[in-house]
Amino acid sequence: MITLKPVLPSDPEKTVLDRINRATFPDYERAELDELYGSDPHGMLDILAICEEDLPVGFFAVRKFENLRYMAFFAVDAAKRNQGLGSRALTLLHRHYPGCSIVLEFETPDDSAADNPIRLRRRDFYLRNGFFDTGWHLSYDQMELTVACSGEAFDKPAFERFLFWLHSMISDSVPPLYRKDRRIIDAHLHLPVSEGGLQKQKEKLLFDLAQNGVDACVVIADSEQESTIGNTRECAALFSDTPNVFVVGGISPLIDYQAQLSLCETLLQEKKIIALKLFTGHEAFFLSDERLEPVWALAKKYDVPVLFHSGWDNSHWGSAAEAETVLRRHPDVSLCCCHLFYPRLEDCLPLLDYPNFSVDLSSVADEPSRWDTVRTQVMRCIEKAPDRVLFGSDYTACDQKSHLEFVKSLPLSEEKREKLLWKNAAQLYRLPT
Repeated sequence: MITLKPVLPSDPEKTVLDRINRATFPDYERAELDELYGSDPHGMLDILAICEEDLPVGFFAVRKFENLRYMAFFAVDAAKRNQGLGSRALTLLHRHYPGCSIVLEFETPDDSAADNPIRLRRRDFYLRNGFFDTGWHLSYDQMELTVACSGEAFDKPAFERFLFWLHSMISDSVPPLYRKDRRIIDAHLHLPVSEGGLQKQKEKLLFDLAQNGVDACVVIADSEQESTIGNTRECAALFSDTPNVFVVGGISPLIDYQAQLSLCETLLQEKKIIALKLFTGHEAFFLSDERLEPVWALAKKYDVPVLFHSGWDNSHWGSAAEAETVLRRHPDVSLCCCHLFYPRLEDCLPLLDYPNFSVDLSSVADEPSRWDTVRTQVMRCIEKAPDRVLFGSDYTACDQKSHLEFVKSLPLSEEKREKLLWKNAAQLYRLPT
């Protein structure tokens, strides 16, 4: 008969659990039990000994948060493995936390991994014992993990709150959740402006993406070198370890131009940025300005799109006429119009005759009172060029949730909705899918 017994740091069973812990986990995976106890100032950690005839033969380390129970570690004495003890212990764990959702992670199976047979056995073990693959993943130290939970309903927002709570106590970055199929890509956003510096801004961005169910995004860096949303160099470095965030380099003929051209070329060579952005209208230069020829040459050389700001105030700098001049002059460069010349969305339609012209929806859904008019124009664009209209929100200048709700309101087939939400962005920017 096996039972679960809570173990405190002063209990005699802890010595046995220390031995099992050190024998089970390699140094790079193991957390000493004393470290676990020390990381729990609020009494939100259970160390549960798995006892057979009152003798410890394994343990669970479980963190408690709201209605979640996060199984951080699970170990069984080597002499007791392959005897069904692990399955019986998991049954007891489910009973120990009635009404709670138990969440755990396992290494995602990968045919190219040398240890894939072990990964498959581990996955199948949990799936046989009351856990479900949520379809969500996260990465630690370049190792992809699959999130599983007890019961079919996964409370993703609660798990994300747990991750932020956990990492507020343990000095580490918060890994973003993502789906392998990249079902929503926000193709136009910026770092949020917040206190605490770029790392805090990154953490808030990743948290908000997860809250809104956005799997990946394109962060557009500022052309200004001193910027609250990060310049090109800063954004490329900040997201170099974040697999679901891709960076567009901001550049201006008015700001340290030669140095920025050189930097962008280096980052394009290193594949740390995926496109270039011109802030026409925010800055006083025309899209057809001859000084931009090196930008078009760079885009052609590395086969990446060039984005440009349109609409709103000072719209003449990046007008439809300016865009058409560039499309004619550079038919081999992909040009993406941000904001659809808002509020003159109808100006996009003639330009969609050019196969190298695309648009993103950023900022068009921030005024719900205009949704009926905007919806009509957006649908005309999609019907004319279903492969070249991208979802974008202009977060945090605009509201990402509003833009997602706007997309839901569009009368689209599932195929066209998928193209809008992620496939077109993946194609334009050559993102991994």
